[in-house]
Amino acid sequence: MWIWGDRFLNGDDSGMGQWEASLNNTQASIHKIPKDITICDWHYNNAVPTAALFATEGFNVVSSPWRKSNVALGQLELIRSIRANAGEVMAARMQGVLQTTWCDMGAFVKAYYGEDTSNVEALEAANCFKALFRAIRISEVRQ
Repeated sequence: MWIWGDRFLNGDDSGMGQWEASLNNTQASIHKIPKDITICDWHYNNAVPTAALFATEGFNVVSSPWRKSNVALGQLELIRSIRANAGEVMAARMQGVLQTTWCDMGAFVKAYYGEDTSNVEALEAANCFKALFRAIRISEVRQ
């Protein structure tokens, strides 16, 4: 099972507020769920390093950007940094990136292939996806 991680983050302590974290004390529930759940750590405006928190708690985690390429690339860099610098167990919990989109798939595909540039939300998500995978491919070529 995969779930969004925002309700497991303290919005007051982190400064992330009510959308990307919790302001009603749900963060303690992270200790009450099975460790075989994968946490989807979504952050859409900044590459917040909370994936490490979830991995430290024993969860597999995927960072989840939306439409800002700089955020997606920042999340990818955080994952790579943890994989390179953490122990084997912690590094293995950093599963990768789950690109999100909050438009219908047809609009995303049309934006991806340049068939429709009028849907700004779909276009931003498609461009984010392209930037992210370009960065992944470039690093694979260098290895």
